[in-house]
Amino acid sequence: KKLYGILLRNRGLYAFSIAKGLTDPVWWFYLFYLPMYLNDNYGLSLEQAYWPIVTVYAVSSVGSFLGGGLSGLRIKRGHTVNSGRKFAMLVTSLCVLPLVLVPHMHQLFPHNAWPAVGLFALAAAAHQGWSATLFTTPTDMFPSTSVSTVVGIGGAVGSLGGALFTVLVSHMLSLHPMVVFLLASGAYIVSLLIFQLLVPRIGVSPKGEGGVDLWAETNG
Repeated sequence: KKLYGILLRNRGLYAFSIAKGLTDPVWWFYLFYLPMYLNDNYGLSLEQAYWPIVTVYAVSSVGSFLGGGLSGLRIKRGHTVNSGRKFAMLVTSLCVLPLVLVPHMHQLFPHNAWPAVGLFALAAAAHQGWSATLFTTPTDMFPSTSVSTVVGIGGAVGSLGGALFTVLVSHMLSLHPMVVFLLASGAYIVSLLIFQLLVPRIGVSPKGEGGVDLWAETNG
């Protein structure tokens, strides 16, 4: 009970959970929407779309390794944990922005699906790099005994966000696809801005009244 009370007073919990809630739904949108997009715009059956879909998954796996290692590389070069994590989150969030061009790809390349697939692959890879970095932040902000709780809460918020975004997509995608892709591409930048506002410096232990380390209350 004391642990949950302290967690709820820690802005890091809200920063992590909001980031999960805003960006997890976009990943599921990539995966579920891509086959439908290829069919509706290029007439590709699921069998014909096999290699484009495999490409997106393969590139996203590479993004997970590169994006996840970016913050560590920066920290090894002498930067702070705060700088390393947020630099990686900034780079990956910027790499998602070209996704907003997807609704125009059919007009620009009416007989070639690969440019659109490339944008999906870049966004999926960036998401995996973002996610790998985001998952390290609870270990920077909370003691080991609390990390699993924070990740669990963040995962629940991510699932809730996914459900809400699915409802939004089902009502708006066919009528206003640009709005949906604007939301998807901008979710990461917005999440990072919120994260920065709530946690200006990652790795700083939260202080209570009189400057007492709040985590000390859970020890001993």
